Amino acid sequence: MSGEYAAVLRRRALAAFKWAQRACSEGDYDIAVLQAEYAVQLYLKSILYRILGEEVRGHSIRELFGLLSA
Repeated sequence: MSGEYAAVLRRRALAAFKWAQRACSEGDYDIAVLQAEYAVQLYLKSILYRILGEEVRGHSIRELFGLLSA
């Protein structure tokens, strides 16, 4: 399941990003920002999972970037 979980996270991240783009084009900027943030969180978690081999809990983008830089 090592690569499978990371692939699921990447697919979810891309889906959230598409929703963010759609919301932005419709002028719903609050939802667009929420979905964009969620997409970044999921994508960072997929990268961290590939590097660390374990699921990372947390929602703070700053914390996830900190883990990635360490």
